[in-house]
Amino acid sequence: MKEQPEQAKNEWERKRKFALYIKPSILKIAESWYEEDNCGSVSEFIEKAIQFYGGYVSTQQNPNYLPGIVISTLKAIIQSSDDRQNRMLFKIAVELSMMMNVLATMNENISPEDLDLLRGHCVEEVKRINGCLSLDDAYRWQNG
Repeated sequence: MKEQPEQAKNEWERKRKFALYIKPSILKIAESWYEEDNCGSVSEFIEKAIQFYGGYVSTQQNPNYLPGIVISTLKAIIQSSDDRQNRMLFKIAVELSMMMNVLATMNENISPEDLDLLRGHCVEEVKRINGCLSLDDAYRWQNG
């Protein structure tokens, strides 16, 4: 395909005025929504609507195109979410490790059996409260 000179491209892409027959109810929709879509005019809104509908029609002719785009977009969103969650879990694990080491240095008298019993209780407690753990609850349990 031969490249068009810049002037010919500009001539081709210059907007043209033409008669448009449109139902008043449809024009009213365009007039009520063009500002919401950040369009400068009703004409720009109609132009964007035609481009959007043209894309829709082209996906109907090639049904494999849209699902591939949707799937790759969803995969990217999920991967980004997973990355954020993994970073947060890592930070929580570091803080928990620090807290456990501080507590271990302060409590040398805890037996392995007591730790096993505590772990079992904590597993049940976290299941029961669906992971919504608070220091206040742990304090009340330890002292009550």
